[in-house]
Amino acid sequence: MSIIFDGHYRMKHRTWITEALRLHFEEHLPRIVAGRRLGVPKSTVCSMFVRFRRAGLSWPLPA
Repeated sequence: MSIIFDGHYRMKHRTWITEALRLHFEEHLPRIVAGRRLGVPKSTVCSMFVRFRRAGLSWPLPA
């Protein structure tokens, strides 16, 4: 579970990926805003979403 400090999330390693996807798809935040909220660099977030799309994955992720 994520904890919010000063409007930003603090989380364990790699959980930012699923949290960024959730913020984008469920809370309808732009990708850059989701990354900024998580404290992840813009280039990293953009790269992750490009890889997600190219992999043909959909949200919610399969179990």
